[in-house]
Amino acid sequence: MKNFYILFQQEIYKWLYRPSTYFIATLFLILMGFNFIYILFLNTQSTEPFDCLQMFFEIFWLPTLFVIPIITMRTLSEEQRSGLLESTLSTPVSISSLVMSKFTVTYLFYLMLWEISLIFPFFTQYCLKETLTQPLITATVLQGGTLFMASTGFLFIALGVFASSLTRTPTLACFLCFCFLFMLLVGVKSLCEIGSIPYNYVLYIDFFENIDDLCHGIFDIRPFIFHITSGILTLLLGITVLENKILR
Repeated sequence: MKNFYILFQQEIYKWLYRPSTYFIATLFLILMGFNFIYILFLNTQSTEPFDCLQMFFEIFWLPTLFVIPIITMRTLSEEQRSGLLESTLSTPVSISSLVMSKFTVTYLFYLMLWEISLIFPFFTQYCLKETLTQPLITATVLQGGTLFMASTGFLFIALGVFASSLTRTPTLACFLCFCFLFMLLVGVKSLCEIGSIPYNYVLYIDFFENIDDLCHGIFDIRPFIFHITSGILTLLLGITVLENKILR
């Protein structure tokens, strides 16, 4: 635990002093800002107004596919390429502590980006509160959407860290992470539609159905069990990959 805490601190310092951190944060906020403006525009043009905050959460796939590969691609691949992995592990530091420290900092950074992006609906509601016919922010949608981002982010970041453990090239790790996420988001539902697997059996791992249920106050523990357990297994697989590389 002591080694994990030291590595955790070091990773925070790396993120704070890395220019790419602020570039990624700016890119994420610009992307989410334009998305929210577009959602507001669609709401004004629609004959049946919809919940803007719910749609804001439902476009999670966009930052997932494009931002997560970027923030995870250097977590372990850069360490392998530069030789820092071997030198770090020559100290009394375990591979599991190294992987978990990098995963934890990246995961917290991802959650922080989502929390900051909520400024857009909060600021809009504050400025337009006298003209809005219905509030932009409701407790049910806010709680459900935030809970969904936290649980799915655990799995998505774990997949990114795993992809980074497979290669020494950050660009390849980014591409692998994108492929993993795309297959996870689209693959299950597509297989159910074209295959013989009953959709009811895998309904709880359909991300788009899950976010809709949570935003309507419908809570099911099975999706969260899938996200957390799959994320843990993915991290363990990444640790195993690195251990095998070190032992070669």
